[in-house]
Amino acid sequence: MTQNAETGTALYVVSEYGEFSSLLALAKVVRAQLGLHPAFLFKHDYGALNVHTQQLDVLGYSWVSARRAGLHTKHAASGGEDDYVPSYVRSTREPKPGRSRSRTAATLTWLASIGAVATAPILPVAALAALVFRRARGSALLAVFKRFARRHPGVVRWQYQKLIDEMRKVFEIFRPSIVIAGQDYPLSTTSMASLVAEERGLRTAIVPFSMTPTTKEIAESFAGSRFNLLRGKLKSRLIKEAFPQWVNHYRGRDYTRLSLPEILVAEELRLTGPIPWVPNSGRGILLLPGQQSMEYCASAGISGDQLRITGALWSDQIWRKSSSKGQRRDDLIYDIDSFSSSYRTTNLLPPVNYPEGTKLLLVSWPPDQAPRTPTGLADFSELSDALGELLSRIHYSGMARVAISLHPTLMGRSLQMDLRERGLYLVDQQLVDVIDSADIFLATVSSTLLWSLQLEVPSVNLDIYRYGYREFSDAGILDVTSMADLRTTLLALLRRPGYYDEVRGKLAGTRGHWGLFDGHSTERIITELSRLM
Repeated sequence: MTQNAETGTALYVVSEYGEFSSLLALAKVVRAQLGLHPAFLFKHDYGALNVHTQQLDVLGYSWVSARRAGLHTKHAASGGEDDYVPSYVRSTREPKPGRSRSRTAATLTWLASIGAVATAPILPVAALAALVFRRARGSALLAVFKRFARRHPGVVRWQYQKLIDEMRKVFEIFRPSIVIAGQDYPLSTTSMASLVAEERGLRTAIVPFSMTPTTKEIAESFAGSRFNLLRGKLKSRLIKEAFPQWVNHYRGRDYTRLSLPEILVAEELRLTGPIPWVPNSGRGILLLPGQQSMEYCASAGISGDQLRITGALWSDQIWRKSSSKGQRRDDLIYDIDSFSSSYRTTNLLPPVNYPEGTKLLLVSWPPDQAPRTPTGLADFSELSDALGELLSRIHYSGMARVAISLHPTLMGRSLQMDLRERGLYLVDQQLVDVIDSADIFLATVSSTLLWSLQLEVPSVNLDIYRYGYREFSDAGILDVTSMADLRTTLLALLRRPGYYDEVRGKLAGTRGHWGLFDGHSTERIITELSRLM
């Protein structure tokens, strides 16, 4: 039931860039349906803080970050008409209480002035020396301190205890009715928020912002850089005996989920779930998109009491747009053709005739996964060149119209210019707003492939970094691991008789296992959040 007045606060925990958009969309719905004012808590080293808090400020939502001394609370309000009057003018309107100045204070001020004059010639030299020292030694000293901090449980414990104390202050300010996050893992901001919430008798809901994360996902990221690789027989034996749940054997090697000092602190401060290698296995109640997620979480050891199938918010976003699909597709095709015509005219190229029924290939551009390298290529730059060349040939041969969606983290001027110089059209809408216009969808190990699955759009997972996740192929999505395989697969979808329809038919048979695509996911999510409160 919609409430016009705000009756409480929901605290949204943001740890990663990808979570924000999903949680912001949810916050708008929760505010409208449950009357809960949105307050966002950002991880202390959150990279996109300025960009995302600007959006919250415009909406009038509250936010806080451990890196900011000032807190924006829901009680902060405009000063009214006085905001339009200079502060000096406002100050003259209000009588100031009289001030008495003691002789001692006056004497101290006088002595300080003399000292400042006497030391003035020395200060620039001292400041310059300090600057040189900081630049020459600062990085090295900081690196030494970080190594020391990582290896000493006392320092690590102090750091996290301080963050927990700050978290308690945040709860005192906002007094939330519920905590909502997109993910949870050991020593995360969510783990601290859920701990404090538990102390106050509150519940935490995890609303995943992407495909259900798995142990393989974590292990792959560790194996790529040998992060937390367990070395040394004595150390390995000690950790395996004392903390077996923190060790995972993968590709012939043993890895720990955290370093040994961090493990000790996570256990002591209760900032971890019972199965550290299973994402979201902490205190939170998981609101899952479909049966596949439920089965995985249960098989990985998460208690059934923590699992709820609700569907996903993005599913309803796609569902609601279905009535305008035809017009939006026509508009997108018009934009693509207009840009292509301009490019051909500028470069003196002959026109391209797209026959009736020409397919539209929508591409979610692959991310840079350094230090991993793309299969058969040196780096991300070579991958971008190779993919851009392939898509340009497909587009200007008339086989398919091509549109490209860049993730916000890839919106650098250089990549945009390179793609436009190849005559490739970049969509400026969000991907969720255009994906139903596609006949073929291409992405790289992305949860957006579930969006195309809902729409039964034949899709290709370009696993160019060799993660090997089986979820995509299980869902009927085509997996390729090299540029040569990608070319072969795209040409088959575009030119081989019957192949496109065959792939689409398989999607229709699997999609129901992966999500609830009925337009009622938002209702189920709101119902579960209400129960948790």
